[in-house]
Amino acid sequence: MTDVRVREVETSFRRYAYRTPLKFGGVPTTHATVVTARVLVEGVDGRQAWGEGAMPLGNVWSFPSKKVPPDRTNAAMEALAVKIARWMPEFGDAAHPVELGHRWEPSWFKLAEDVSKELALADPMPRLC
Repeated sequence: MTDVRVREVETSFRRYAYRTPLKFGGVPTTHATVVTARVLVEGVDGRQAWGEGAMPLGNVWSFPSKKVPPDRTNAAMEALAVKIARWMPEFGDAAHPVELGHRWEPSWFKLAEDVSKELALADPMPRLC
């Protein structure tokens, strides 16, 4: 399958404790949160397949803020991941996954703005998130 549409997305989050605290940009952190997305796609021929991918949120380095504590930046990134997962199946168009990513990027930035407002973050989510 090359051209697909997203039919369903399931997200989960898992926290991993470090054996010893790490510092990123002078901010100590004791754990990492990994988001896993399980995605059902459908080809233009009707065939379906599940795929899965995971990524650490990395909020300490991707959302450095003197005004928003790390637990809130992590919560914001988790909220954004959930919003994106709910939004993707509504899109409906079929294309290569890389093309879909290019098409969707502006909407993801808008969803990040929405999360920043909903959570009343003192600093908005950076694009790196």
